[in-house]
Order: sequence, then C-alpha cells, then structure tokens
Amino acid sequence: MRTYDFRNYCTTELPLDVRFKQDPLYQWIHRHNCIELMYVSSGVGWCSINGLHYPMMTGDLYVIGELDTHEFSGQRGICYFNIMFDKTLFKEEELELYKALFDDHDQKNVLRPKYTFGAGMNQTILHMLNHIREELNSRKEFHLLRAKSLFLDFLIFIYRNAGRPKLFSVGAGHLELSQMIEYISQHYSSRILAEELAECTGYSAEYLSRMFKKAVGICLSKYILYYRVERACWELLNTEKSIVEIAGDTGFYDTSYFTKVFKNICGITPGRYRSIHEKNPASESLYFPA
Repeated sequence: MRTYDFRNYCTTELPLDVRFKQDPLYQWIHRHNCIELMYVSSGVGWCSINGLHYPMMTGDLYVIGELDTHEFSGQRGICYFNIMFDKTLFKEEELELYKALFDDHDQKNVLRPKYTFGAGMNQTILHMLNHIREELNSRKEFHLLRAKSLFLDFLIFIYRNAGRPKLFSVGAGHLELSQMIEYISQHYSSRILAEELAECTGYSAEYLSRMFKKAVGICLSKYILYYRVERACWELLNTEKSIVEIAGDTGFYDTSYFTKVFKNICGITPGRYRSIHEKNPASESLYFPA
C-alpha cells in the first residue's frame, strides 16, 4: 500500500495544503503521514476509511487520521475540498484544539470519520475553505499567518458544530432547498413525488428540479436514493432490524433493489456492511441523528 508524504503537496513552508477539485475520481486504497479532511461541496460517491464504507453526499466532512487507510470514488459532477496538515502546524498553546479534535478519544466531541452538514452550513464552510486556499496561494504580506489563523477558525467552527443535527434553516435564496431537504428527511420512508415537494414550497416541480441540481450538484431522485441509503446505514448499525425491515423502513419496497442500490453506493452489500462495522469499534462513529 502506498503512503504519501503530504509535504510533497505543500506549496509553502506552512504544513498545510488546501485544494479544490471537481473531477470524477477514484482513489485506490492508500494513506498519508498527516491528517486529511475531505469536504464534499456537491455531488455523490462513496468513501471507505479503515475498511468502513460510507455513502458520500453533498455536505459530508470526512476526517481521515494519520496513516488511516482509505479509498473513495466520486461520480461525474462531484466537487470537493482536500485539506491536509499535521501536528507541527500547531503551537504549544494551540495543541489543546488539536487534541480535542484528533487525539483525545475520551472527549465526546472528538471528530468521527464522517459528519454531514446541512444546506445552511454548506455555504459558510465553502466560504471559509475558499478564503484559506486564497491566502495560501497569495503572496501578500503575512499571507501564511493569515491562512493559519483562518484555518484555526475553521477547525473551531467544525468542533462547535460537528455534533449538532443537520441544520436546514438557511438564508434568503435557499429557502426552497431547505424546505425540500426537510421534507425528504421527514418522508424518506414513503414514496416521494416531485409534485408533493412543489406543493410544500409553492413552486413548480420543474423549477425545483432545476434549482436542486444546480445547488446540490445531483438530481433530486439521486439525492433521495443516497439519503435513503445513508439512513439505512444508520439503521444497520443502531438497530437489530432485519435487512428486509430496514429496506421497507427506508423507502425500498423491493429488498433485491435495495441491496443493488446499497452496493452501488457503498461498494458492499447491507449484510457485509453490518458485519464489518460490528467487528470494528469505530462502527459507532457513523453520526446520523434519529
């Protein structure tokens, strides 16, 4: 297995690299000698960390520890930020933050491998990451000091918000998107029609479909599938329900179709997913509010 030295990716003397990518990707299983954060700004795919598979959606933040084995695959249209850094970035008085996020496993707020942020936070996170990247790439006075300061702000923001449920209350211009996502989260177990979403927002189904794809990066029907699979992952880890029951509870009324969709998104079958996570203590790390 290949181990990448992240210092080869750094473009400055600061042990921090932030890149934005927007290509379909498949990364073979590998590891880094640093901490890697991956934030999905739009699109879908799947990610595996230390053998544990997760459906990848817009708003997902993946936390990949030093020498954690991982691989991921993104479909066409995926956009994401890749952030790499190590402990040497932090001064002595800043190590408390690093420890709280990445080292202290007795702390209930230590970051888990995956968190999903709602539409309202997505724009805030994108703004913060773009600002960090711009400072790293600039040559203005004190740009590295500014980039580090912004990155510390970003980590504090993540620390304070990662354990909160998804937030769907968003500002002007995103209200319809918020209403649609909220509706899906409440009705994923039953059939969802575009006409129903149109009725709850007051806009036409055609307009909502175009707006949703532009904002999220995938069509509405695919988002609903990924949401159902992610909810099924939570059910597999946190209940003793059978796969047939979970399929029905998450809106799949044909178990064979559920298994096919699940494997296509996560790379493994629901039964294999459950058995892998049951054998790994990190199985509790999948966060999905009930």
